[in-house]
Amino acid sequence: MPFYTVTYDLNKKKDYVKFEEGIKKVSNNVYVKATLSQYIIQSNLTAENVHNTLKGYADSDDSILVLKLDVSDWAYTNLPNKLKEWLLAATRVGN
Repeated sequence: MPFYTVTYDLNKKKDYVKFEEGIKKVSNNVYVKATLSQYIIQSNLTAENVHNTLKGYADSDDSILVLKLDVSDWAYTNLPNKLKEWLLAATRVGN
């Protein structure tokens, strides 16, 4: 199943709970919050379909970027242990 990074800026009305509901929907609950405004998800949808679905969970002035990821090689610093555990389990590669 493909991996995607979803980066977002919720502007005037910051409804993070609603946006996370969208993340859960597009990923079938296979996701991790990587940074304050980024999720890494797995989904059988295309990036365009992920984006279009998430638009329904955001306001018209919010920013959303969805990129397909190659997770065959990754590293990070000073991020939550949950991220490393999730990536290790999901990808079976890492540092």
